[in-house]
Amino acid sequence: MEDLIIKYHNDTLSNEERDKLNQWIAESNRNRKVFENIINHLTISQNDVDEAKRSTYRTITSSHRPFSTLKKQKQTRWSLLKYAAVITFCVSASVSIYFLRLDPAENEVTPVAERNVLTKETERGQMLSVVLPDETMVKLNAGSRLSYPARFDDSIRVVELEGEAFFDVKRDEEKPFYIKTKELNVEVLGTSFCVSTYPDSRNPLVAVQSGEVLVREVMGTESVFLRQDQYAFLEDSELVSEEINEGDLYFGWVDRKLVFNEESLQNIFEKTSRWFNVDFEVSKEFTDPDKFTGSYQNPSLDKVMRSLSFSYGFNYEIKDRMIKIY
Repeated sequence: MEDLIIKYHNDTLSNEERDKLNQWIAESNRNRKVFENIINHLTISQNDVDEAKRSTYRTITSSHRPFSTLKKQKQTRWSLLKYAAVITFCVSASVSIYFLRLDPAENEVTPVAERNVLTKETERGQMLSVVLPDETMVKLNAGSRLSYPARFDDSIRVVELEGEAFFDVKRDEEKPFYIKTKELNVEVLGTSFCVSTYPDSRNPLVAVQSGEVLVREVMGTESVFLRQDQYAFLEDSELVSEEINEGDLYFGWVDRKLVFNEESLQNIFEKTSRWFNVDFEVSKEFTDPDKFTGSYQNPSLDKVMRSLSFSYGFNYEIKDRMIKIY
């Protein structure tokens, strides 16, 4: 099953394999938690990897037990994680902590604290996959937060989102699925779509990849019904709907594709900041700069900056998490 989870992360599952994975996840809460934990750590940031290394080193050096005993215990725990060859030693070490929380009697996860609402959050430069209690799949983009109940009630499914996420909602005609955001509310029965409502966004939007979606403006009476390959955005408290001509503009990030389409330099810097977890210090003056269009698959920061510097004629310097434009 680990191989299927890795293929899910890489978006290379066949339809038959996807059905097999979904069936396995639905078998038990433990399976769902294991899936979520593995996906989370496959998308771990380099900063987290470095911290895991430091934490592991501190644990080993501060322990009075023989190293051979530690090694034997870790090997036993890691036998559950065959995907260790795909990620680093220390990421696997951090994943093993999850299995220590399993209750041997019930074979279920023992929560750290009993809470009705769970929250998943990504920092800049991170993405995260989450499986909700109803088997709905969610992928959080960088700098986003998703809150949801540990168990949906019998008549409705409600989650709250800040930032951007792609939803593949498990269809249930008796229990509508609602997404609450600061400016837009979304209602579906079962479909796949993207919601983007970053706090600094000037035009929050909903884009539908499959199925049908109802979008409402929170502060007023505006609403719009969207079908496949349509999107709606909020502009001056008015919902505007249009056809999707280029899907990568709305869904490309799910497959690690960074896309700019006739975007201002300010928007480009904001999106680049979230994607790579960097800040910009701009000392060069730009007089009415042209809009920029570009697409990058699994981009590196240097590749994006080289392209932008050529297009806009600026020099740049990258130091730690700061990019100086001059």
